[in-house]
Amino acid sequence: MRLRTSSHFSFLLIACCLGCTKNQPVAPSPEGGSLNFAYTREDSTEGAQFALWFEGKLLASDSTKQRVMYSLKYLRHKYSDSVNIYPAIAKVLATKFFAPWVIGEIIVRFDSISAKQVEAGVYTGWNSLDPSLRPDTIQSFLGAQRYGVLGFDEPYNPIRLSEIYRTLPGIVDAYQNAIGWVSEMDFPLFPGLKNGEHSYVFLEDGFLGRPYFYFRYVRGEPVLIGIWSPSTEQRPSWWADANQNIIGFSRWEGF
Repeated sequence: MRLRTSSHFSFLLIACCLGCTKNQPVAPSPEGGSLNFAYTREDSTEGAQFALWFEGKLLASDSTKQRVMYSLKYLRHKYSDSVNIYPAIAKVLATKFFAPWVIGEIIVRFDSISAKQVEAGVYTGWNSLDPSLRPDTIQSFLGAQRYGVLGFDEPYNPIRLSEIYRTLPGIVDAYQNAIGWVSEMDFPLFPGLKNGEHSYVFLEDGFLGRPYFYFRYVRGEPVLIGIWSPSTEQRPSWWADANQNIIGFSRWEGF
């Protein structure tokens, strides 16, 4: 382990029901219950982050990664060329998920004795852990405040990792290194779970007052529930449901 110091349009309300609008873009009929998509490296990277957040475990499973990749890929496949719905919808849907915290990193506060040991490189409190759970780097350490930022090579969920570290001797607290949360407009994509199926709120550009897009899966099919531009339109009836994705985003701990 090494010690280093560093730091990081008005618009028609669309309420869609499956098969109810002849102009609704429809994906090819699935074979064997699902479509076969070719995934890019970007899809895989997004899927790994999304799965880690969505599953809420220390490490995400491959099955969850495949589930979330398919969910987003099918949604984008079905709606990305729907310029009749919204001219820039392809751009909106192309935005990628990113987690509200740094993956594989936690912030730890030590007691005074342990802080000195860490600073001297002789702290052994984490030696009881499997080697993969011990920090690979100390990203930064503030001796006077007794805080350290620990980095791990494995893509760990920091919420679960923090729970492990709170049990170690000499550690007062541990928690995820959250990405700046000024408002929901800091993030372009907010997933959720409704009746056991995926739902998504996309933002085109919240700072410019451009709209929210709310999609829900219904019986395995992605459905556009509506588009809302807060700067020009009254709040739609579906917003309370969609807003739960935003409210719960930063504190989601798994399904």
